[in-house]
Amino acid sequence: MMFRTFVLAACVFAASAAPSQAEMTAREFLTQHSNSQNGRAFLAGLSVAYGWIGASGNTKIFCPPESISITIDQNIELIKRYLATAPDPDKDDPLGLILLVGLRSAFPCKK
Repeated sequence: MMFRTFVLAACVFAASAAPSQAEMTAREFLTQHSNSQNGRAFLAGLSVAYGWIGASGNTKIFCPPESISITIDQNIELIKRYLATAPDPDKDDPLGLILLVGLRSAFPCKK
């Protein structure tokens, strides 16, 4: 449990740091990579990683119904929806952070 909390905190901290060249931004992904095989594979990897973090113990970071499998196109729609309603439309956060926020917003866990 402690390790999972540390990994989640490290991911959130890394994603919230100033954008660097290490990860593309959400807007960059949508305009340049959302239709490419490599871009879609990158997004799939993020989605799977977030799923495994949530499946590794009792603390989940988002809670989709067990009957669905979230597709790449659905992840892209979550990103678009977040950017359309973002409090600061000029801010361009890293793709991983926006996906995580979108998944948590779309599939909140009951407390």
